[in-house]
Amino acid sequence: MKLMAMALVCLLLVGMWPCHVVGPEPLDSTISCCYSFVERKIPMKIIRCGRETSSSCLDKAVIFHLKKGNKTCGLKKHAWVREYLEKVSHMTKRPGC
Repeated sequence: MKLMAMALVCLLLVGMWPCHVVGPEPLDSTISCCYSFVERKIPMKIIRCGRETSSSCLDKAVIFHLKKGNKTCGLKKHAWVREYLEKVSHMTKRPGC
């Protein structure tokens, strides 16, 4: 009987476990975070659009969508990332951004 009660408690605990603790959010989810960052300045001409990561992320960053369909992240502490964000922020309404 104790084993059955213990199994029931474990099942209830697993059912109440928050989903966001299981693993990192994918890049395309509503809560987008970056886990790796480009260090060098990328050419502005290859950027299609960009947007800031969620405020719940550990690092303040910008997700840049590139013209060939790739995505890359830059830390907002870099001046070039903030400059690029200002230039492409009006493009976030485009499909795929």
